[in-house]
Amino acid sequence: MSLVPRFPKYQLEDQNEEIDGWFQATIKYPSLKYIVQNSRGRFARYFIDKVKEIWFNDIHLWDLIDEACGHVSIKTHQGKGFLNSPEGVLGQKMAITYNNVKPTKSTTPPPTKRFKYALPRKNGASCMHKHFANLVDEEVSDITLAENGLEKNDITWEPRCCFPSIEEDILLYLAILGGRKRATYYSHGSNTTYSAKKILDEFRLHGNTNAESNDVDLYENTVAHAVFSSSRRNGVQGLAFDNFFSYLLGEFQDIIWQSVNLKLNQTPVVLSDLIPSLANKTIPFLAPINALWPSYIFDQNKNDCNFGNFCRATNRDRVDLYIKDPRKSQEHRHDMKSKEKRKFHPIFLADCKCWRNKIGMSDVKSIVEGVDAVWTYKVQDKDNDTVTVVPQWNVLFVFCLSLNGGRQHEDINQFECLKIDREGQVEVIIENQGQQKHVVIVETDVHSYTPIHHA
Repeated sequence: MSLVPRFPKYQLEDQNEEIDGWFQATIKYPSLKYIVQNSRGRFARYFIDKVKEIWFNDIHLWDLIDEACGHVSIKTHQGKGFLNSPEGVLGQKMAITYNNVKPTKSTTPPPTKRFKYALPRKNGASCMHKHFANLVDEEVSDITLAENGLEKNDITWEPRCCFPSIEEDILLYLAILGGRKRATYYSHGSNTTYSAKKILDEFRLHGNTNAESNDVDLYENTVAHAVFSSSRRNGVQGLAFDNFFSYLLGEFQDIIWQSVNLKLNQTPVVLSDLIPSLANKTIPFLAPINALWPSYIFDQNKNDCNFGNFCRATNRDRVDLYIKDPRKSQEHRHDMKSKEKRKFHPIFLADCKCWRNKIGMSDVKSIVEGVDAVWTYKVQDKDNDTVTVVPQWNVLFVFCLSLNGGRQHEDINQFECLKIDREGQVEVIIENQGQQKHVVIVETDVHSYTPIHHA
């Protein structure tokens, strides 16, 4: 028998009576053609159908993409129910993490942290059937039935699977992983949007759930998935930072996601009230972790879209993740030359501390010192022989289970500091008027993790 590893791409019939809307849309927005040409047929068909249905000449590209991607997501949820099973949820997690993807010949740099591109056998086939992983095989092959299973060229053959790259199946990453119409962890079967905390804690990848190192990785992954999911809730035009942060806190609820409003001394506030520099910040619609949007997607930012890239940092970055400004270089920071690094200012940095003991302000001070050692540079004035230290960051989030103490470290003057718990209660820990560096301690209070001991 023959093994056909891929379905053919969707072919649009030129004589279709309804093609006019699609044709007109692609004349104004050529990127739509690239989206369809670089997606699997099922997604492409849904996408085209919606564009034809809603097209009118003055529609914004971001609205068109959101509606069409929403249609892809809704139809796929209805048809496959891919988040109604543990295997489907696992597939969603793996696609977002972007670790097990097919290698590509493009110039896109590989993810900073990645595993082997073939999924483990026990997970691979289920991710193919319940989600959208593909066989590693790329060509039609002859498979024979033998006594002990299947053989290919007289050698035992087993299905090995991986996810397509973002270049190969763009609608998987644009539509299926969450957007304005359907959230990242929305279950069609229960009509419920689950929190990232619930999903990542319940559907773990590793077998030993008691290993401390696994739980540290789990905590970092939960934060990363929470950031990713929150960035997509307003669609491809991005969203205001204050809304993003309320959505982000909702990802740390025990089961069901809900937006969380902030309160300071029982008075409603938003984060930009306390950190004014955030008032004009927009969080972009993020690519999967450590992937980069193809140029034909990223270039649509000139059409009022707001696509951005999301990095899990390397150890030498002294943080765990950061969000890039779409207007700046999209290289990974550790790949930049010194001159390029000086121009690189992330929207925010984030560090994750899953410690058994509560972290204290002395720990926070050490974290900031470590960040400053990497995320600053010095400028020497030759005229008066002085050196100015220029920070490359303004906002650092420290995610932890709990902070020990508060205002006893009033001698700290290098930064301002807030503490916010997952219910939205805000406390000002350190207030330094005029300070440009702001640290926000986010207490997630997620007791299901096994925190590591920190002396």
